[in-house]
Amino acid sequence: MMDQKDTNRVSVTQDQVKELTEMVKELLREKERNAEPEYPYVTTRIPLTDLAVYPELIEALPSIEEDFFRTPLTEEERKEAIHSCPRSSSMNYLPSPLNDSASAAVKKADTTLHGIQVALAQDTRKIDYYVHSRIQDNPQ
Repeated sequence: MMDQKDTNRVSVTQDQVKELTEMVKELLREKERNAEPEYPYVTTRIPLTDLAVYPELIEALPSIEEDFFRTPLTEEERKEAIHSCPRSSSMNYLPSPLNDSASAAVKKADTTLHGIQVALAQDTRKIDYYVHSRIQDNPQ
């Protein structure tokens, strides 16, 4: 006779997980296409969750505090990827103040660079969160 532990165990392959994930994504896309906004000029945002960076995570993923490359995604994919994982609390960028006499071109370039750095920090969320999950699932 099977004991309680055996009855709760379910065998799932990665292919099955991927298939189910795609099905859920398709259902969510369909729901989004069919949804009529109650207020057309109001956008609902996903609540933010921050991932506090801790020593084991930094040791496992030293690049968590560094800039990383950006993957080409559509705007929708990018937003979904960014908001599906919490932000890393160690990625704080405070640009140095510009001199008041800086030209408009310099100020525009500074704003552009700041936007790039913010985008890079957001695009690495999935990597940070994946490593965090691995550490939590396999503590040493």
